[in-house]
Amino acid sequence: AQRKADIREALPAVLQEATAYQVIPVPDGFAARKGVRTLIPQLVLLDYGLPGMDGLECLDRFRASKGVEQTSVILMSAALPKVSSHVLAWSSLFEAIRDGHFAYLDQTHP
Repeated sequence: AQRKADIREALPAVLQEATAYQVIPVPDGFAARKGVRTLIPQLVLLDYGLPGMDGLECLDRFRASKGVEQTSVILMSAALPKVSSHVLAWSSLFEAIRDGHFAYLDQTHP
């Protein structure tokens, strides 16, 4: 949990400092969806493990919204989702690639 909080705080700060982009962090998938519809950003960094609505569901809803079909999305995860306490949900990774998401960024490696 602390690692996620560290990433959630550090990533926007680094991106804001290193790029000319406006960085707008949001707390969950519902806020991300609302922000994308309102702002129509050029790029969305989307965490698979969003509270309330996971990143894949959020991405599917983005893609169904008018005006944001061309928005680029990078799907990230601090850990692949778990089906049970010991089994990684590799099917989610393959599902994302099959659905046209060409890369999956796994944050588990420092």
